[in-house]
Amino acid sequence: MPEGDAIHRIANTFSVLFQGSQVETSSPQGRFASSAQLINHHKVVAVRAVGKHMFVGFMPAEAAASCAEEAKAAEAEFAAHLGSPEAEAALPFTGSSPLWGEHAFPCDEELQWLHIHLGLYGSWRFDADERAFDVPSSIGAPRTNWVATKGHRHAALKWASYADDTLYVEDNLASGNIQKRGQEWNAPDPVGQVRLRVLSEHAVADVTGPNRCELISDEDRRVIESKLGCDPLQPGAAQDSATRRRFIEMIRGRKRPIGELLMDQSIAAGVGNIYRAEALFLAGISPMRAGNRLSVQRVGHLWDIVCELMIRGLEIGRIDTIRPEDQPDPIPEGDEELARWYIYHRSGRPCIKCGTTISEKLMQNRRLFWCSNCQN
Repeated sequence: MPEGDAIHRIANTFSVLFQGSQVETSSPQGRFASSAQLINHHKVVAVRAVGKHMFVGFMPAEAAASCAEEAKAAEAEFAAHLGSPEAEAALPFTGSSPLWGEHAFPCDEELQWLHIHLGLYGSWRFDADERAFDVPSSIGAPRTNWVATKGHRHAALKWASYADDTLYVEDNLASGNIQKRGQEWNAPDPVGQVRLRVLSEHAVADVTGPNRCELISDEDRRVIESKLGCDPLQPGAAQDSATRRRFIEMIRGRKRPIGELLMDQSIAAGVGNIYRAEALFLAGISPMRAGNRLSVQRVGHLWDIVCELMIRGLEIGRIDTIRPEDQPDPIPEGDEELARWYIYHRSGRPCIKCGTTISEKLMQNRRLFWCSNCQN
């Protein structure tokens, strides 16, 4: 199952490709046909990722135009509240602020949300005019290039417009790249059982095999988000003392093993099996230790590590948790996992820190890895 960083990358790619565009929606498979028709030719006005859930806001083009100023003003107010007023001018209306989880969107009576949860087997496939968008065709977790600007992360994807017979291409790092229009871009045919296809003039996105694919209201979205726990990848979450304190209180208020609690999406939204194993190892915490038997300091340190690992995964486009200073050179033959992880999928092999054999067991039907010496 894709972990939270993959869903945030998908949402970012979707936002760059379709944000503000009027799109065609269809269901090649047929299972989502009636719902796809309801948002066909609507405009994509917002894209959100919370934990392992993705929400795409659709609105009739006429309503979106009249709502644009109200929405931008509201998001600017939220940005200022978050202590990042530069976002007022720099960022488009994306619905990315964590405060949207608590409040209704502007013009919410006109808004319909596409709610996607990929589950174990779902994936997204993207394709775009390569002259306009520097994004490869991707399955499940598309990789995009990122650049840090004033504490924000932006996808380094190109922007393009047509004038006469010339395609003007500009990315957000450099400009002046001009290419001839040439042959028109055509979307590839759907591959596999595509539940939903979203198509614009220059890009297409197909989702297959999702656990949930549904149209919901803004009120429904808020209910779903209210049941999710702390998401380390929400803007400012890693630095927010209230979010950190909430995570600590939820962990320490329960008697269940921390290995279970860290995978509970009502506590830590977006954390999956790899991040659980690696974060607990780096924090030196046994996955079997009860949450209420951990100190405030240890749980707070665990939160900091989870944030660090997931932010890094989001930025580099894959889950690589091992720090350069800990990585052996060369990687031992037959232990290729050590190129990326400390203990995940390394059962029966020596711990890189102490040499103890890495243990494995099932916890809630998921494989659990830990070092019995380093973690207590």
